[in-house]
Amino acid sequence: MQLYCIKKFMRINRYIIIEKDLKSLCRDHTVALSLMIIWLLLICSAIMTYTSWDKERIGELKAKTNFREQWESLHGNPHDAAHFGTYLFKPVNVLSFFDQGLNDYFGSTYRVEAHKQNELEHIKVADSDTVLRFGPLSFALILQVLVPLLLFYITSSSITGEKESGTWKMLLAQGMKPITIAWQKVWSNYILTLIILLPLCLAFAVMVGLTDNMLLTRFLLLTACYLLYYFIIILVGVIVSARSNNSSNALVVLFMIWLLLFVVLPPVLTTMADKQNPLMSRATFKNNIEQGFLKGLNGHDPYFERGERNIKVLLLKYHVDSLSMLPVDAAGITMQMNEDYQNKVFEYYYGQVRQTLNRQQDFLNKTSVLDPFLAIKRISMTACGTDFYQHDNFYAQARLYRNELIRKLNMELAAHPVKTGSYRASSVFFKSIPDFEYLVPDAERVISWQLLPIISLLIWVFFSAALLHIITKKP
Repeated sequence: MQLYCIKKFMRINRYIIIEKDLKSLCRDHTVALSLMIIWLLLICSAIMTYTSWDKERIGELKAKTNFREQWESLHGNPHDAAHFGTYLFKPVNVLSFFDQGLNDYFGSTYRVEAHKQNELEHIKVADSDTVLRFGPLSFALILQVLVPLLLFYITSSSITGEKESGTWKMLLAQGMKPITIAWQKVWSNYILTLIILLPLCLAFAVMVGLTDNMLLTRFLLLTACYLLYYFIIILVGVIVSARSNNSSNALVVLFMIWLLLFVVLPPVLTTMADKQNPLMSRATFKNNIEQGFLKGLNGHDPYFERGERNIKVLLLKYHVDSLSMLPVDAAGITMQMNEDYQNKVFEYYYGQVRQTLNRQQDFLNKTSVLDPFLAIKRISMTACGTDFYQHDNFYAQARLYRNELIRKLNMELAAHPVKTGSYRASSVFFKSIPDFEYLVPDAERVISWQLLPIISLLIWVFFSAALLHIITKKP
């Protein structure tokens, strides 16, 4: 009976510690002011996010509708239509404004035209130096950088505060173990974090669910990873507080850790990725494509020889002696042959660029185990569809659509030879060509892209918890 009463008393004491910590944090004017600033920033970010998303969504819809109407109203030579071309737009979703990632640097519009493979256009960094210098105010920036700084400030006095006020020895005298007290500090700070962030996260989840149910799974994954991330930050803060002599020293050490993890280490690792896997310059890339088309990929298959060879193959296929005797339009066939070779050249050299970029991404994924900030940043970009992998995925689908569109136009021209003038296709043909539909990667594929960073967060949780247990094992 006595043992039961002691255990019950200890259990009550644990809840009292959590309640006391929450009340003292609420009474702390500095913490209250910081929380108000964080909330204000989050609310402003939410308003700006929704406004920007709605504006860009409406603009994209209008532009997409306008270009489609122009395309369907065409009535003329298919090759002229290929030169007229059209535009494809990377889909805008509300999560892309939660974390804009690399969107500002990669662009969101793809120009479809004959004889040329274009890069994505509408790059915001090129239009505004504000984005380049400061970056956009987003949920991700606040949650990844500012909230951890606040948590470090709060946890810096979690253990040292008890020692300085003399309550540490009182708790030990009541039979509580140091590890128990430390974990109560962890949970009290974690509960505070949930109180701060969950309402806004729930509001954002509702907004995501109302706009696109498919994105809700991604957002839930993102929320789970952020909860792990904050758990790590709180564990690190309590560990430093437990090892420090006073709260001031703990705060200085935690600020230095924040500078290392959030300011110093990310650009260092990014520079290392670039140095170990240097990227081909844009000028070299364009020159390689031009020379590869003119001289051949092996350097010994020039353009005019390929043209002569293509004509001979065409005459042999239809068993005729001259182009005028062909039952098809030779211009349409030869133009498509040139397109096929040009696409081959582009994919060959872009494949080299893509391999280099993939190696850089792999390096950053592997080194994310060194920095939880880098891990959550990569997970966040991927979940929001603004990372390199999904840029590359959209670009690949856009190129595939472009190549198939040009092929259909050239084959339509080839199938309708005329003796005089030029063939004019009806609007029925142009309407028959389907519009571009981007296939969004499913949640499983998204997880596979950032599996290492997710594992990195779990490793940080395990080792931080183990370290906290070790250093608080004894009084």
